[in-house]
Amino acid sequence: MPNPYRLVIPRSVYEGMIRHARQDFPAESCGLLGGRFDGNQANAEQYYPLVNVADDATRRYQADIRSLLAVHRALREVGQREVAVVHSHPHSPAVPSRMDLTQNAYGDAVVHLIISLRSSRPEVQVWWLLPDQFVPADWRVVDDPTK
Repeated sequence: MPNPYRLVIPRSVYEGMIRHARQDFPAESCGLLGGRFDGNQANAEQYYPLVNVADDATRRYQADIRSLLAVHRALREVGQREVAVVHSHPHSPAVPSRMDLTQNAYGDAVVHLIISLRSSRPEVQVWWLLPDQFVPADWRVVDDPTK
């Protein structure tokens, strides 16, 4: 991994990702976390939901190109960078699948956050995806900053 970092997610952003995953159930949800890097820490600031247009959205995700371009434009406008790729697994654990590894367009540039909805309480894990393996990433959820 060229730039391993710890991912820090404010609670309200974390809850927004969970909400999106539940709204898209039984399909897989997908999105990006935008934020800023501070040394070896990536501070997530906003969750950007994407539209899943996969032919079998209950088993995989493919972000709609229009929604992806809109998110990239929004990131540039506010000076953020992609700090994580997010998707859900409606019926399986929060562990990368073989398809997640083979269709990883981001390589090892960003972490991948997976939300499992196989039980009533969502399970969330964050991973570095490599061509033939996955490695747990360092991450945490923090209280929202006071404004």
